[in-house]
Amino acid sequence: LLESLVFLEAAIDFPEEDIEILESAKIREILAGAQAQLQEWIKDYELGRILREGLIVTLIGKPNVGKSSLLNCLVKEEAAIVHDAPGTTRDVIEKRINLGGLALRLVDTAGIREANEVVEKEGIHRSKAWLEKSDLVLALFDSSSPLTLDDFDLISLISDKKKLLLITKSDLPSSWPIEDLLKETKCTEYLKISAKTSMGLRDRKSTRLNSSHTV
Repeated sequence: LLESLVFLEAAIDFPEEDIEILESAKIREILAGAQAQLQEWIKDYELGRILREGLIVTLIGKPNVGKSSLLNCLVKEEAAIVHDAPGTTRDVIEKRINLGGLALRLVDTAGIREANEVVEKEGIHRSKAWLEKSDLVLALFDSSSPLTLDDFDLISLISDKKKLLLITKSDLPSSWPIEDLLKETKCTEYLKISAKTSMGLRDRKSTRLNSSHTV
């Protein structure tokens, strides 16, 4: 790029001198090559970041959908407080696990909903911030209760994210067809799980996730 710039500036500043002028096609060729190299470096950086810092996996959903229960199951400890009262999680909880040699940064977030209380609002703001920088979003939907406006708000938030749908509390009778959620989210990847019975929660060392099945 510097070499090309030198030729261009020289041709502009000293037009009367016998200086080689780069053709526009040659300039485009040089720029295309530089752009390709930069893209490779960006890919290498992303891979290096993941290997160095871990893959950011954010658990997100409306209050009381089972995010904290799932986090505790995955890390095999009581990392997050679990309570029937919605809005128990007010701040982000981050835990690290190893999945088949890959480091995962599991992030439990405050439930997404319309809130009036200042502290809960801040927690929701932080949830959305983590959502933006996630490598993978685990979007939780409670199958035992009807879908609400909070669920549909979440669907809009994750529309352009790399995501896996988790249908929680699947040990209970379902209140809505899974096909409705898949249609709304335009997503085919989902797992039916229950933190209470461990339904759908396999050994965390396994790296295979099957779509459209309970595994």
